[in-house]
Order: sequence, then C-alpha cells, then structure tokens
Amino acid sequence: MIFDGTNNFRAWRARVENELMRHGLLGYVLVQGYNGSQSFNYNSQLVEAKYPDGLRQFDTVKEAAEAMHIVQCSLHEGIEAAVLNKNVFGVWSTLRALYESGKDSTIAEKYRVLDHMWYGDKEGEPMDEFITRWGMVVREFMDVTGVKLTDSYLSAMFEHALPRKWRSTVASWRGSRPFIPVTELKEKAIAEEKLRRNSSDPAKKSVPANARNKSLSSQPRENTTSKSFRDLSSARTVREEFCFYCFKGNHTFPQCKYLRNDINTGNTHNNRSQFSCRVTEKRTSAMLQELEAYVTEKKTPTAHRLSVPREGTKRKREIDLTQDECPRAHVDERTSFSRRAITKRVPRWQICEIP
Repeated sequence: MIFDGTNNFRAWRARVENELMRHGLLGYVLVQGYNGSQSFNYNSQLVEAKYPDGLRQFDTVKEAAEAMHIVQCSLHEGIEAAVLNKNVFGVWSTLRALYESGKDSTIAEKYRVLDHMWYGDKEGEPMDEFITRWGMVVREFMDVTGVKLTDSYLSAMFEHALPRKWRSTVASWRGSRPFIPVTELKEKAIAEEKLRRNSSDPAKKSVPANARNKSLSSQPRENTTSKSFRDLSSARTVREEFCFYCFKGNHTFPQCKYLRNDINTGNTHNNRSQFSCRVTEKRTSAMLQELEAYVTEKKTPTAHRLSVPREGTKRKREIDLTQDECPRAHVDERTSFSRRAITKRVPRWQICEIP
C-alpha cells in the first residue's frame, strides 16, 4: 500500500508499524534516540528492551537505515520529498502531524484542495496570480496543521501543480540537484509562462501594414485562413491532451496501454486495479461516458458477413457439367447443324444418343 496523501493514513500507518514490528525495528519510529535498550508500548502492550545494554553505534545506524527503507518504500515520491533530510523518527513524527487528522477533519480537506490545484484550472489566469492563490492555500494548510513545510516539500507540490507539458523543462531546470528551491521555481515558471504566451499569441507577431498587404496579395487567401486556424487549434489543444484513464500526458485514452491491457483482461471496472472506469475527483462524468463508449466499442465482436453464392458461378458450373456428361457427343462436319445450335435446341439426354 503506497500512501500518497489522499488515501487512509490510519490504515497505512497500521500496516507499516506491523511490518516494522516483524523486523524488530518499530522502536526507531516511536522512541527518539532508540538504540534497542528502551521499552515502548505497541497496541496497548509493553514491548521490553531488545538489547538491555544497547547496540553499538554502527549497529544502531544500520537498523535505523533498515527502518527508513521500509517507510520510504511505502511512500509516494511527492510525500517522500516533504520529509527529506530527516531521520526515521522525524519522518514518522512529521507524517503523523500532517495526516493523522482524527482531531481535525479539515486537515485532509485542505491537503486535498492543495493537491488538486494546477495551473490552468482557471481559464486565462496568469502565472503570477496562480502563484498568489497557491500560496494562500499553502498558508491555510500550515495554519491548520501547525507544521512549517520544508522548502523541498513546497517545491515538489508546486511542480505537481505545473502543466504536464512542462516536465522536461522543469527537469532541465533541476539538473543534478535533488529539488529546485521554491522561490527560484516560481521565478522560472513566470518567465516560462510569458515566453510561451508570446510565442503562441498572434497579436505579438504584428507586422507593418504595407508588408502585411503585400503578403496577403502574393499568397492565396485559403492558405492564410488554414494557417490561422491551425495556430488556434494547436494553441487550444496544448493542455487538453491527456488520458482520461491514467491521467498521464502526451497521449489520449485510445492510445493508453493501461486501458488496452485492462480491456483485454476485463479489468476496466475492477476497483482494485491501478486504474478503472469510475467517477473520481479528477475524472468527470463526461470523461467516464467517453471511456465507457470506447470500452463498449472495443468489446463488441465484429459481425462476419455470410457468404452468398453468386448466380454466375452456379450457371457456369451447369455448363461445365453438361460438357462433362456428354464426352462422346459428336456432330459430323457434313451436317448442317453446329454443336452450339444443338446444345441450344436439343435436350441433353438426346445429345448423348447421337450416333
């Protein structure tokens, strides 16, 4: 079970604690400075010290690293970025403070709002206005949780809010660094948004009137119309191209390999699968209707056309049988009737009796 901030934290915590207890490493997430000589409570039971004299420093660091490995393997990369540069006890304490919302149900709600914010959810909103709106939600989330979010976590959350088309650009900004400082990331995002808007806005590419008239007179009118329509259509579909099934960019659901595999295995409506056809917070009912129509079309078997014998074939076969039945039919050259005339006017049984 991978925890991504939206699923049940209590169930995930119980599974990870059970796994740590199986390996004798639970004390590292519950007791600060644990070295095996401390006792602690687990499920209302006292767990005595494993090593009364304590472990050596090397063994303590090794077991703490094993406990950290178990925790990290069950975290989403976005959540893992929020707890960088912490020991295993600090990671566990931070996660409990952020997501253990039994005392305040608004924590999960604020995180859900922050997680589902993305640039472009408001039509025509500039990048600087989106950054202001995103920062207000972040401050509300920190006020509710009472935890100051690290710069690495904020950077990962802001990268998640950027368009999928920008992923290669953001990767070039990051380089070999583990993350981009959030202030630098915001500045680069504003500059990138202005650059893309200027390159796609035809008003910025205005030319003098004389040159424009010459170009219009020298080129056919239909070419200019098709070019402008092509520019508008490409600008319109820059952010609309994503898959309704797996929500990944650079392809639509007819090209989705996950949907194709689930159609072949019959798991398109299996809620336990990684992806399934159901309404979620990201998948609207309109998206679901398109998916259902596509799945139904792919599942319908192709109707085979019944083969109907052609009349010409049957007629040709009768003629061949007629010729085969009368191998001895012969007409003397001296007679005035041709064979064709005989086959037309005389029945077949009489033709066979010609001497």
